[in-house]
Amino acid sequence: EQYNHMPLVMRLKKQRYTCKNCRTHWTAQSYFVQPRHSIANHVRYKIASLLTEKVSLSFIAKNCQVSLTTVIRTLKEFKSYLPKQSKRILPRVLMVEFRSHASIEDKMSFICADGE
Repeated sequence: EQYNHMPLVMRLKKQRYTCKNCRTHWTAQSYFVQPRHSIANHVRYKIASLLTEKVSLSFIAKNCQVSLTTVIRTLKEFKSYLPKQSKRILPRVLMVEFRSHASIEDKMSFICADGE
């Protein structure tokens, strides 16, 4: 994000607590950063919105001030939301059209085969 055309950087320190009775440790949570992450949620949402547009991954990384690897990792997070590819590689009907004679421009040939 930017504020007055300057990059906005938030320095978030982890606040750790210790229970004096049982000696367990835990870390305070914040609402704008997921646990065990360092990139804010609004930056990840901005990357996701830019991924829907026709811009390069390096442009997105530069615009959001993150690394290219972070952009690719964010793209891979949305892989589960994409429709699954079918296991069939070939269609049921195979066909091809081609020019059968080099000298005659009007002559075309057609081959059709059963894909099963």
